Amino acid sequence: MIFVNYFNDLLKKYNLNIDELIILILAFTIFLPFYISVVSLNIVFFYLLSSGKIINVIKSTKYSKNIFLFLLFTFVVAICNKNMYGIGVSVILFQFVIFFMYYRMIINRILFSKIINLYMIVSAFCFLITIVSVLYKKFIYNLDFYEFIDFLSLHRPVSSFFNTNYYATICEFIIIIAMYYFLSNKNKNNRLYFLFVSALSFVVLFLTENRTALPTILIATLVLSLSKKNKKVLVFVAILSVVIIALTIFSNRIFPRYEFIANSMDSRMIIWKNSISLFKRKFLFGSGPMAYQNAQFVSYPANHAHNILLDVLINFGIVGIIIVSPIFLSICRIVYNIKHKNLFRLVLALTSIVVLHGMLDVTILWHQCAFIYLSVILAVGKIGSFKLKFIFRS
Repeated sequence: MIFVNYFNDLLKKYNLNIDELIILILAFTIFLPFYISVVSLNIVFFYLLSSGKIINVIKSTKYSKNIFLFLLFTFVVAICNKNMYGIGVSVILFQFVIFFMYYRMIINRILFSKIINLYMIVSAFCFLITIVSVLYKKFIYNLDFYEFIDFLSLHRPVSSFFNTNYYATICEFIIIIAMYYFLSNKNKNNRLYFLFVSALSFVVLFLTENRTALPTILIATLVLSLSKKNKKVLVFVAILSVVIIALTIFSNRIFPRYEFIANSMDSRMIIWKNSISLFKRKFLFGSGPMAYQNAQFVSYPANHAHNILLDVLINFGIVGIIIVSPIFLSICRIVYNIKHKNLFRLVLALTSIVVLHGMLDVTILWHQCAFIYLSVILAVGKIGSFKLKFIFRS
Protein backbone atom coordinates (compact mmCIF):
# COMPACT_ATOMS: atom_id res chain seq x y z
CA MET A 1 0.00 0.00 0.00
CA ILE A 2 2.86 2.37 0.86
CA PHE A 3 4.51 1.54 -2.47
CA VAL A 4 1.26 2.20 -4.36
CA ASN A 5 0.86 5.60 -2.68
CA TYR A 6 4.49 6.47 -3.42
CA PHE A 7 4.05 5.40 -7.05
CA ASN A 8 0.90 7.51 -7.42
CA ASP A 9 2.65 10.51 -5.86
CA LEU A 10 5.52 10.04 -8.31
CA LEU A 11 3.13 10.02 -11.26
CA LYS A 12 1.41 13.16 -9.97
CA LYS A 13 4.75 14.89 -9.43
CA TYR A 14 5.76 14.41 -13.07
CA ASN A 15 2.24 14.98 -14.40
CA LEU A 16 1.93 11.44 -15.80
CA ASN A 17 -0.62 8.68 -15.84
CA ILE A 18 0.20 4.98 -16.05
CA ASP A 19 -0.26 4.81 -19.84
CA GLU A 20 2.08 7.76 -20.43
CA LEU A 21 4.68 6.24 -18.11
CA ILE A 22 4.54 2.94 -20.03
CA ILE A 23 5.14 4.74 -23.33
CA LEU A 24 8.08 6.69 -21.89
CA ILE A 25 9.66 3.54 -20.45
CA LEU A 26 9.39 1.72 -23.78
CA ALA A 27 10.82 4.79 -25.58
CA PHE A 28 13.76 4.64 -23.16
CA THR A 29 14.39 0.93 -23.85
CA ILE A 30 14.86 1.71 -27.56
CA PHE A 31 18.34 2.98 -26.66
CA LEU A 32 19.19 -0.19 -24.72
CA PRO A 33 20.29 -3.53 -26.25
CA PHE A 34 17.58 -4.59 -28.72
CA TYR A 35 16.43 -7.68 -26.80
CA ILE A 36 15.45 -5.46 -23.84
CA SER A 37 13.12 -3.41 -26.03
CA VAL A 38 11.66 -6.62 -27.52
CA VAL A 39 10.97 -8.01 -24.03
CA SER A 40 9.50 -4.65 -22.96
CA LEU A 41 7.24 -4.69 -26.03
CA ASN A 42 5.99 -8.14 -24.99
CA ILE A 43 5.30 -6.92 -21.47
CA VAL A 44 3.32 -3.92 -22.75
CA PHE A 45 1.31 -6.18 -25.08
CA PHE A 46 0.35 -8.55 -22.26
CA TYR A 47 -0.49 -5.56 -20.04
CA LEU A 48 -2.92 -4.28 -22.68
CA LEU A 49 -4.34 -7.77 -23.10
CA SER A 50 -4.78 -8.53 -19.38
CA SER A 51 -6.17 -5.08 -18.52
CA GLY A 52 -8.72 -5.20 -21.34
CA LYS A 53 -7.41 -1.90 -22.74
CA ILE A 54 -6.59 -3.58 -26.04
CA ILE A 55 -10.30 -3.49 -26.97
CA ASN A 56 -10.48 0.31 -26.65
CA VAL A 57 -7.18 0.60 -28.54
CA ILE A 58 -8.56 -1.40 -31.46
CA LYS A 59 -11.90 0.43 -31.47
CA SER A 60 -10.22 3.85 -31.48
CA THR A 61 -7.98 2.96 -34.46
CA LYS A 62 -9.13 3.87 -37.93
CA TYR A 63 -8.63 1.13 -40.54
CA SER A 64 -8.13 -1.46 -37.79
CA LYS A 65 -9.68 -4.12 -40.08
CA ASN A 66 -7.08 -3.40 -42.75
CA ILE A 67 -4.33 -3.53 -40.14
CA PHE A 68 -5.34 -6.95 -38.80
CA LEU A 69 -6.01 -8.32 -42.27
CA PHE A 70 -2.47 -7.26 -43.27
CA LEU A 71 -0.95 -8.83 -40.14
CA LEU A 72 -2.84 -12.09 -40.73
CA PHE A 73 -1.82 -11.99 -44.39
CA THR A 74 1.92 -11.65 -43.58
CA PHE A 75 1.72 -14.48 -41.03
CA VAL A 76 -0.08 -16.90 -43.38
CA VAL A 77 2.21 -16.06 -46.32
CA ALA A 78 5.28 -16.67 -44.14
CA ILE A 79 3.89 -20.09 -43.08
CA CYS A 80 3.04 -21.06 -46.68
CA ASN A 81 6.59 -20.19 -47.76
CA LYS A 82 8.15 -22.01 -44.76
CA ASN A 83 9.70 -18.68 -43.86
CA MET A 84 10.67 -19.16 -40.20
CA TYR A 85 12.27 -15.72 -40.01
CA GLY A 86 9.05 -14.23 -41.38
CA ILE A 87 6.87 -16.09 -38.88
CA GLY A 88 8.92 -14.70 -35.98
CA VAL A 89 8.93 -11.18 -37.42
CA SER A 90 5.15 -11.38 -38.02
CA VAL A 91 4.57 -12.07 -34.32
CA ILE A 92 6.81 -9.15 -33.28
CA LEU A 93 5.20 -6.96 -35.94
CA PHE A 94 1.76 -7.75 -34.47
CA GLN A 95 2.87 -6.58 -31.02
CA PHE A 96 4.66 -3.56 -32.49
CA VAL A 97 1.52 -2.48 -34.37
CA ILE A 98 -0.68 -2.94 -31.28
CA PHE A 99 1.70 -0.74 -29.31
CA PHE A 100 1.56 2.06 -31.86
CA MET A 101 -2.23 1.85 -32.03
CA TYR A 102 -2.06 2.34 -28.25
CA TYR A 103 0.50 5.13 -28.68
CA ARG A 104 -1.72 6.91 -31.19
CA MET A 105 -4.62 6.79 -28.71
CA ILE A 106 -2.58 8.14 -25.76
CA ILE A 107 -0.18 10.68 -27.31
CA ASN A 108 -0.66 14.37 -26.49
CA ARG A 109 1.40 17.56 -26.61
CA ILE A 110 2.96 17.22 -23.15
CA LEU A 111 3.79 13.53 -23.56
CA PHE A 112 5.33 14.14 -26.99
CA SER A 113 7.47 16.89 -25.48
CA LYS A 114 8.70 14.45 -22.82
CA ILE A 115 9.46 11.78 -25.42
CA ILE A 116 11.58 14.22 -27.46
CA ASN A 117 13.46 15.38 -24.36
CA LEU A 118 14.02 11.72 -23.46
CA TYR A 119 15.47 11.03 -26.93
CA MET A 120 17.83 13.98 -26.60
CA ILE A 121 19.11 13.10 -23.12
CA VAL A 122 19.48 9.33 -23.58
CA SER A 123 21.01 9.61 -27.07
CA ALA A 124 23.54 12.17 -25.77
CA PHE A 125 24.71 9.67 -23.11
CA CYS A 126 24.78 6.92 -25.71
CA PHE A 127 26.88 9.04 -28.10
CA LEU A 128 29.27 10.16 -25.35
CA ILE A 129 29.88 6.55 -24.30
CA THR A 130 30.60 5.61 -27.93
CA ILE A 131 33.03 8.51 -28.42
CA VAL A 132 34.85 7.80 -25.15
CA SER A 133 35.15 4.07 -25.91
CA VAL A 134 36.48 4.77 -29.43
CA LEU A 135 39.03 7.29 -28.14
CA TYR A 136 40.07 4.83 -25.41
CA LYS A 137 40.91 2.27 -28.11
CA LYS A 138 42.90 4.90 -30.03
CA PHE A 139 45.10 5.68 -27.03
CA ILE A 140 45.40 2.14 -25.70
CA TYR A 141 46.67 0.93 -29.10
CA ASN A 142 48.75 4.11 -29.58
CA LEU A 143 47.37 4.77 -33.07
CA ASP A 144 48.18 7.82 -35.15
CA PHE A 145 45.36 9.63 -37.01
CA TYR A 146 45.35 7.55 -40.22
CA GLU A 147 45.92 4.29 -38.34
CA PHE A 148 42.95 5.27 -36.19
CA ILE A 149 40.78 5.89 -39.29
CA ASP A 150 41.76 2.48 -40.72
CA PHE A 151 41.09 0.86 -37.35
CA LEU A 152 37.60 2.40 -37.31
CA SER A 153 36.78 1.00 -40.75
CA LEU A 154 37.38 -2.50 -39.32
CA HIS A 155 35.81 -1.87 -35.89
CA ARG A 156 32.81 0.35 -36.58
CA PRO A 157 30.85 1.22 -33.40
CA VAL A 158 27.53 -0.54 -32.84
CA SER A 159 26.56 0.64 -29.35
CA SER A 160 23.25 -1.03 -28.37
CA PHE A 161 21.79 -1.09 -31.90
CA PHE A 162 22.87 -4.57 -33.11
CA ASN A 163 24.25 -3.25 -36.39
CA THR A 164 26.39 -0.23 -37.28
CA ASN A 165 24.04 0.77 -40.08
CA TYR A 166 21.10 0.86 -37.66
CA TYR A 167 23.21 3.04 -35.37
CA ALA A 168 23.93 5.40 -38.27
CA THR A 169 20.18 5.74 -38.96
CA ILE A 170 19.52 6.54 -35.29
CA CYS A 171 22.21 9.23 -35.52
CA GLU A 172 20.56 10.69 -38.62
CA PHE A 173 17.18 10.89 -36.88
CA ILE A 174 18.64 12.52 -33.77
CA ILE A 175 20.60 15.08 -35.83
CA ILE A 176 17.45 16.15 -37.67
CA ILE A 177 15.26 16.27 -34.54
CA ALA A 178 17.89 18.28 -32.65
CA MET A 179 18.45 20.64 -35.58
CA TYR A 180 14.69 21.13 -35.94
CA TYR A 181 14.39 22.30 -32.34
CA PHE A 182 17.60 24.33 -32.66
CA LEU A 183 15.98 26.27 -35.51
CA SER A 184 12.61 26.51 -33.75
CA ASN A 185 13.80 28.03 -30.50
CA LYS A 186 15.16 31.48 -29.62
CA ASN A 187 16.42 30.67 -26.13
CA LYS A 188 20.25 30.67 -26.25
CA ASN A 189 20.65 27.84 -23.71
CA ASN A 190 18.18 25.64 -25.53
CA ARG A 191 19.87 26.31 -28.87
CA LEU A 192 23.26 25.38 -27.40
CA TYR A 193 21.77 22.21 -25.90
CA PHE A 194 20.27 21.02 -29.20
CA LEU A 195 23.39 22.04 -31.10
CA PHE A 196 25.48 19.99 -28.65
CA VAL A 197 23.29 16.89 -29.15
CA SER A 198 23.33 17.35 -32.91
CA ALA A 199 27.14 17.76 -32.95
CA LEU A 200 27.60 14.62 -30.81
CA SER A 201 25.38 12.59 -33.13
CA PHE A 202 27.25 13.88 -36.20
CA VAL A 203 30.60 12.83 -34.67
CA VAL A 204 29.23 9.33 -34.02
CA LEU A 205 27.72 9.25 -37.52
CA PHE A 206 31.22 9.96 -38.87
CA LEU A 207 32.64 7.20 -36.65
CA THR A 208 30.17 4.65 -38.05
CA GLU A 209 31.68 5.26 -41.53
CA ASN A 210 28.30 4.53 -43.09
CA ARG A 211 28.67 5.53 -46.74
CA THR A 212 24.95 6.10 -47.27
CA ALA A 213 24.49 8.17 -44.11
CA LEU A 214 26.71 11.17 -44.95
CA PRO A 215 25.00 12.21 -48.21
CA THR A 216 21.62 11.32 -46.67
CA ILE A 217 22.04 13.58 -43.64
CA LEU A 218 23.30 16.44 -45.78
CA ILE A 219 20.27 16.25 -48.07
CA ALA A 220 17.89 15.83 -45.10
CA THR A 221 19.39 18.92 -43.43
CA LEU A 222 18.97 20.81 -46.70
CA VAL A 223 15.31 19.73 -46.76
CA LEU A 224 14.91 20.97 -43.19
CA SER A 225 16.62 24.32 -43.88
CA LEU A 226 14.73 24.87 -47.15
CA SER A 227 11.38 24.20 -45.52
CA LYS A 228 12.39 26.49 -42.64
CA LYS A 229 13.63 29.07 -45.16
CA ASN A 230 16.73 29.68 -43.04
CA LYS A 231 19.40 31.07 -45.37
CA LYS A 232 22.24 30.89 -42.82
CA VAL A 233 21.68 27.17 -42.25
CA LEU A 234 21.31 26.61 -45.97
CA VAL A 235 24.66 28.29 -46.69
CA PHE A 236 26.33 26.37 -43.84
CA VAL A 237 25.02 23.01 -45.08
CA ALA A 238 26.01 23.85 -48.68
CA ILE A 239 29.59 24.67 -47.61
CA LEU A 240 29.77 21.55 -45.42
CA SER A 241 28.53 19.43 -48.34
CA VAL A 242 31.23 20.80 -50.66
CA VAL A 243 33.95 20.16 -48.03
CA ILE A 244 32.82 16.55 -47.42
CA ILE A 245 32.51 15.81 -51.15
CA ALA A 246 35.99 17.27 -51.75
CA LEU A 247 37.46 15.21 -48.91
CA THR A 248 35.76 12.09 -50.25
CA ILE A 249 37.20 12.62 -53.73
CA PHE A 250 40.70 13.78 -52.81
CA SER A 251 41.40 12.01 -49.53
CA ASN A 252 40.26 8.41 -49.30
CA ARG A 253 42.39 8.08 -46.18
CA ILE A 254 39.76 10.11 -44.28
CA PHE A 255 36.84 8.08 -45.67
CA PRO A 256 38.59 4.75 -46.41
CA ARG A 257 35.39 2.74 -46.97
CA TYR A 258 34.53 4.95 -49.96
CA GLU A 259 37.43 3.27 -51.78
CA PHE A 260 35.31 0.13 -52.03
CA ILE A 261 32.05 1.79 -53.01
CA ALA A 262 32.27 0.34 -56.55
CA ASN A 263 32.52 -3.19 -55.10
CA SER A 264 29.61 -2.49 -52.78
CA MET A 265 27.49 -1.24 -55.66
CA ASP A 266 28.35 -4.38 -57.63
CA SER A 267 27.15 -6.56 -54.76
CA ARG A 268 23.98 -4.49 -54.42
CA MET A 269 23.28 -4.87 -58.12
CA ILE A 270 23.46 -8.64 -57.67
CA ILE A 271 21.13 -8.45 -54.65
CA TRP A 272 18.67 -6.26 -56.59
CA LYS A 273 18.66 -8.67 -59.55
CA ASN A 274 18.00 -11.56 -57.16
CA SER A 275 15.21 -9.55 -55.53
CA ILE A 276 13.58 -8.81 -58.87
CA SER A 277 13.72 -12.52 -59.72
CA LEU A 278 12.15 -13.36 -56.35
CA PHE A 279 9.41 -10.77 -56.92
CA LYS A 280 8.62 -12.26 -60.36
CA ARG A 281 8.22 -15.68 -58.72
CA LYS A 282 6.02 -14.43 -55.86
CA PHE A 283 4.70 -11.12 -57.20
CA LEU A 284 1.13 -11.61 -55.99
CA PHE A 285 1.56 -12.50 -52.30
CA GLY A 286 5.28 -12.08 -51.65
CA SER A 287 7.19 -14.46 -49.37
CA GLY A 288 6.58 -12.86 -45.97
CA PRO A 289 8.91 -10.69 -43.85
CA MET A 290 12.64 -11.19 -44.44
CA ALA A 291 11.85 -12.83 -47.79
CA TYR A 292 15.33 -12.28 -49.22
CA GLN A 293 17.09 -14.00 -46.32
CA ASN A 294 14.68 -16.93 -46.61
CA ALA A 295 15.14 -17.32 -50.40
CA GLN A 296 17.17 -20.43 -51.29
CA PHE A 297 18.14 -19.66 -54.89
CA VAL A 298 19.90 -16.29 -54.40
CA SER A 299 23.50 -16.06 -55.59
CA TYR A 300 24.46 -13.41 -53.01
CA PRO A 301 23.16 -14.02 -49.44
CA ALA A 302 21.96 -10.98 -47.46
CA ASN A 303 19.51 -10.12 -44.69
CA HIS A 304 17.31 -8.01 -46.99
CA ALA A 305 17.06 -6.55 -50.49
CA HIS A 306 19.11 -3.42 -49.67
CA ASN A 307 16.37 -1.33 -51.23
CA ILE A 308 13.20 -0.48 -49.32
CA LEU A 309 10.91 -0.64 -52.36
CA LEU A 310 12.20 -4.03 -53.49
CA ASP A 311 12.11 -5.33 -49.93
CA VAL A 312 8.46 -4.34 -49.50
CA LEU A 313 7.56 -5.93 -52.85
CA ILE A 314 9.24 -9.28 -52.15
CA ASN A 315 7.98 -9.38 -48.55
CA PHE A 316 4.33 -8.49 -49.10
CA GLY A 317 3.64 -8.68 -52.82
CA ILE A 318 0.97 -6.71 -54.67
CA VAL A 319 -1.89 -8.06 -52.51
CA GLY A 320 -0.15 -7.03 -49.28
CA ILE A 321 0.49 -3.53 -50.64
CA ILE A 322 -3.18 -3.21 -51.69
CA ILE A 323 -4.33 -4.23 -48.19
CA VAL A 324 -2.05 -1.74 -46.42
CA SER A 325 -2.41 1.15 -48.92
CA PRO A 326 -5.52 2.74 -47.27
CA ILE A 327 -3.56 3.06 -44.01
CA PHE A 328 -0.56 4.57 -45.80
CA LEU A 329 -2.76 7.03 -47.73
CA SER A 330 -4.57 8.02 -44.53
CA ILE A 331 -1.25 8.88 -42.84
CA CYS A 332 -0.19 10.86 -45.92
CA ARG A 333 -3.43 12.88 -45.78
CA ILE A 334 -2.95 13.63 -42.08
CA VAL A 335 0.63 14.78 -42.71
CA TYR A 336 -0.43 16.88 -45.71
CA ASN A 337 -3.06 18.63 -43.56
CA ILE A 338 -0.32 20.10 -41.34
CA LYS A 339 1.74 21.44 -44.26
CA HIS A 340 1.50 24.99 -42.87
CA LYS A 341 2.56 23.96 -39.35
CA ASN A 342 6.07 23.67 -37.91
CA LEU A 343 5.91 19.92 -37.33
CA PHE A 344 5.53 19.31 -41.09
CA ARG A 345 9.20 20.30 -41.60
CA LEU A 346 10.36 17.67 -39.12
CA VAL A 347 8.18 14.98 -40.71
CA LEU A 348 9.45 15.93 -44.18
CA ALA A 349 13.12 15.80 -43.15
CA LEU A 350 12.78 12.49 -41.27
CA THR A 351 10.90 10.94 -44.19
CA SER A 352 13.64 12.08 -46.58
CA ILE A 353 16.10 10.08 -44.43
CA VAL A 354 13.90 6.97 -44.67
CA VAL A 355 13.57 7.32 -48.46
CA LEU A 356 17.18 8.27 -49.26
CA HIS A 357 18.81 5.75 -46.91
CA GLY A 358 16.26 3.20 -48.06
CA MET A 359 17.53 3.39 -51.63
CA LEU A 360 20.65 1.44 -50.62
CA ASP A 361 19.72 -0.10 -47.26
CA VAL A 362 16.61 -1.09 -45.28
CA THR A 363 17.48 0.08 -41.77
CA ILE A 364 14.01 1.56 -41.12
CA LEU A 365 12.53 -1.95 -40.82
CA TRP A 366 14.59 -2.53 -37.66
CA HIS A 367 12.33 -1.87 -34.63
CA GLN A 368 14.67 0.61 -32.90
CA CYS A 369 14.87 2.82 -36.00
CA ALA A 370 11.19 2.44 -36.83
CA PHE A 371 10.16 3.35 -33.27
CA ILE A 372 11.74 6.82 -33.40
CA TYR A 373 10.34 7.57 -36.85
CA LEU A 374 6.82 6.32 -36.07
CA SER A 375 6.72 8.11 -32.69
CA VAL A 376 6.95 11.39 -34.63
CA ILE A 377 4.80 10.48 -37.65
CA LEU A 378 1.94 9.01 -35.58
CA ALA A 379 1.84 12.06 -33.32
CA VAL A 380 0.74 14.15 -36.32
CA GLY A 381 -2.91 15.08 -36.10
CA LYS A 382 -2.99 14.30 -32.37
CA ILE A 383 -0.78 17.06 -31.01
CA GLY A 384 -1.64 19.74 -33.58
CA SER A 385 0.50 22.85 -33.40
CA PHE A 386 2.72 22.48 -30.39
CA LYS A 387 5.74 23.98 -28.75
CA LEU A 388 8.28 21.76 -27.08
CA LYS A 389 8.62 22.20 -23.34
CA PHE A 390 12.34 22.87 -23.33
CA ILE A 391 14.79 21.95 -20.63
CA PHE A 392 15.89 25.60 -20.30
CA ARG A 393 13.20 28.25 -19.98
CA SER A 394 13.30 31.70 -21.51
